[in-house]
Amino acid sequence: MSKELEPIQSSPLSLATGENKETTIQQTGQKNIYAQNLQNLNVNVEKVIVSNLPTLTPSTKRIPEPTKPYYNLIINSDIKFPQYDTSGSLPTDFAFIIPPSRTLTNYIDAEIKERFARLDDDILSEIYTFPTIFAHEHENYGHPSPEQLIYFGYIKAIKVRRNGIKIYPEFKYKFSQETLNNYLFELGIDGDHKFNEFNHTHWTIKQIDLVSELREIGFSI
Repeated sequence: MSKELEPIQSSPLSLATGENKETTIQQTGQKNIYAQNLQNLNVNVEKVIVSNLPTLTPSTKRIPEPTKPYYNLIINSDIKFPQYDTSGSLPTDFAFIIPPSRTLTNYIDAEIKERFARLDDDILSEIYTFPTIFAHEHENYGHPSPEQLIYFGYIKAIKVRRNGIKIYPEFKYKFSQETLNNYLFELGIDGDHKFNEFNHTHWTIKQIDLVSELREIGFSI
């Protein structure tokens, strides 16, 4: 069925001419009056009261703007991805550590850094909702190897210590790192296809709708 709206053509009203037909009028109810020919007619209408109608008043509240999307980008060759795990699966308590000097310090906008740098409980609860790209540094002399994979997922938990940030990942999908290296602009990743953030161990937060961008690139996610 087509979803297009089709205009409805109205038919012109046809009036019969040259014929005199007797008209029958049927009235129901009480105190009816029939007048065949009226020159002047006075009609008294009693006041009708309709209750329970809401009163519409202009709203003084502004509609809040939608929350701007973010995603985590974590580059660390210590991340143990499933394809490198001989058992075929990762333990549920698997984690890796990012040095404090590489945590939300590089390749990050100043306002984003200021907002998330504290890593207190409220901030961490918000970060856990962000989609995350987990990746190793490029392996092939600064370039991604053809078999190198990136993992999409979320951060399950974070432990903050003076000597490091321990991150517990949860992986959902995997992509070709070589393919994603061609879409740096779309993902807000600094650098070019020869040298970029994938050559540097760090954790940053990007103000990008990651899922939408991956779908536009062509990944089914």
